[in-house]
Amino acid sequence: MVVGLFVIGMTAPEGRVWGFNWFAYFPSIWQFLSILFALVAGPVAWFLSVRLHRRIGREEAGASEAGFLYLAVPFVLLSALLFVLFPGQTHFLGDGYQLLSRLTDGLSSVKSWDVGATLVNDAVFALTTGNNPQRALTTYQIISVAAGVLTLGIVLMAAMVLFRDTVRRFLFFFGLTTGGYALMFFGYVENYALLIALLTLYALAGLLAFRGRISVWWALPIVAAASFVHIFGLTLLPSLIYLLFRRSRSAQWLAELSARVQLIVGLVALIVGLALYHYLNSSYRFFTFAFLPIIPDQFTVEGDYLLSVKHLMDTLNLLIMLVPGLFVLVAGVLLTSGMRFFDIIENRFLLILTLSTLAAVYVFNPGIGMPRNWDLFSIIGVPLAVLCYYALLSSKSSSIVPILASSLGCVLGLMLLAPRVASQATPRVAIAHFKNYLELDKIRNRNARRLLVDYYKQTGDSTSAAREQALAAKDFPESGYNSRGKQNLKSGEIDRAEIDFKKAIELNPLFYDAYANLANCCISRGRLDSALVLLSIADGLNPYNAVTIGNTGTVYLRLNEPKKALTFFHEALRIDSTNQNGMVGLASAYLKSGQPERSIEFVTKLHSRTEVAYQYFQQATEAYLEAGFDAQAVRAFEYAKERGLGPAEIRSMIDRYPQLAE
Repeated sequence: MVVGLFVIGMTAPEGRVWGFNWFAYFPSIWQFLSILFALVAGPVAWFLSVRLHRRIGREEAGASEAGFLYLAVPFVLLSALLFVLFPGQTHFLGDGYQLLSRLTDGLSSVKSWDVGATLVNDAVFALTTGNNPQRALTTYQIISVAAGVLTLGIVLMAAMVLFRDTVRRFLFFFGLTTGGYALMFFGYVENYALLIALLTLYALAGLLAFRGRISVWWALPIVAAASFVHIFGLTLLPSLIYLLFRRSRSAQWLAELSARVQLIVGLVALIVGLALYHYLNSSYRFFTFAFLPIIPDQFTVEGDYLLSVKHLMDTLNLLIMLVPGLFVLVAGVLLTSGMRFFDIIENRFLLILTLSTLAAVYVFNPGIGMPRNWDLFSIIGVPLAVLCYYALLSSKSSSIVPILASSLGCVLGLMLLAPRVASQATPRVAIAHFKNYLELDKIRNRNARRLLVDYYKQTGDSTSAAREQALAAKDFPESGYNSRGKQNLKSGEIDRAEIDFKKAIELNPLFYDAYANLANCCISRGRLDSALVLLSIADGLNPYNAVTIGNTGTVYLRLNEPKKALTFFHEALRIDSTNQNGMVGLASAYLKSGQPERSIEFVTKLHSRTEVAYQYFQQATEAYLEAGFDAQAVRAFEYAKERGLGPAEIRSMIDRYPQLAE
């Protein structure tokens, strides 16, 4: 079945088979050899599994421990070497180029969901040398490789404790370290390598705690660290609660209920969860765009909603890519354990962990599309792999099935990981995959074409850069409408501008620029409530945009709500310290709030940091005078003169306001 999927991926690589089409981008000889290898792997694995199965139980504990280390330590060293030798050469997946740019330019991160990873990046960057672009890339490569080596070490030590023989130890070790998430350790540029290492540590620490080898409370700092590195670390909480409180009175009471009552309790919890999800999704913009809707709504593009076939296929693609031997492993678990699977407390813990991470993967909006955003959603890979391999290799079955299924799982994992590593290390192939992703999620990746244009320009391929720019203009007519709308708005043709922006939104419901620009039309017309709605949509689609947030502050200022306005203007400046609208807004908002000293502070910043014309400072002078703040008016008047206020205007203002001459 798995080989059949590989063949489908080879014959129709541009379909929605991005999880298993990797061989299609290599020469035909390699495709033939990969299929041949997969076909031969079954009989070979059967033969070896028979021999390995006979060996189990004949080893002494000390001998098996030494034998395992003889196999595992060279594998760790070889893997670390491969991490270094085959780093990604392009960084189109996730936010790779954006993250490199942030470090290169020395900008602080404005995102709160991965603050821990950002701090680690900044610390490592400070220790590197060379020019900034190279330092930025080296920083991510160091963290990527270090996280990989750490993960290998964690799995190695856990395997030695969890299993007593070399065969099971090595199959467990090899299976977990060849999962699809391991691509993150090959110099991959993103903020998730440490999260994967911590997820691995947590899953294995939970197993050791249930086996009585460590205290359950060790799980707490691990979950805290994972949540600090990235907010998706919170997906560990359900399993943590089970780990810590499974013996509490409430847990015992629930366990003593009949199966029917437990089912009813579960259904009630599910209904409450769905109701809460619907309420948050319909009431708050953050949830509107952070989660996929259950059924299509006004912001649904390209068939992305929870019950869509496309989303189900993407999730299946992701699972296959992360645990290529999933079907074989699950079949092995069913054959060896059956319903007894649920009687084992470690399995229940891992199942809760797997389901909680899968739920997050399934309900969260993939943003730039799951093919490009696979790295964020790779959190499901670790618990799923640990669950499958542990359930198989810890079973009491005397049959050959656990060894055979685990062996095939390891082979399939290596088979799919190898071409993915080669693809990322081969720019031609990586670009081919990226172009496929652009077509699979065209609207979601509207802005991603510029990454390809920039790449071609940097490599001196102006012809390819021009071709991609032409394709972008053809594929995204909404950009033309948006540009024309901005020109009409600038020239005062608000009616025409509104028509253009609405047409752009009709073509692309996720086009945040068009929403923000349409909000500017509403501001010009005084329709401030409508402007707030449009700006909230723009902010939800493109968070941390200083212009959008600053414009929201402007609306609140016009609504005579200076306290709310101050919040938005400060946020705009936190994101972009050069944002002029934020400085102007803070000066006005503090003036309206009766805080002239804070107000003039930002007028001074405008004077020292920007090239704002004298007219602004002239207007600020008059505003201070009307409010009765003469001292601040005099300072603003001096700034106006320094910026070019003419002699005639100076005399006119002094005649009207003699206090300015003091």
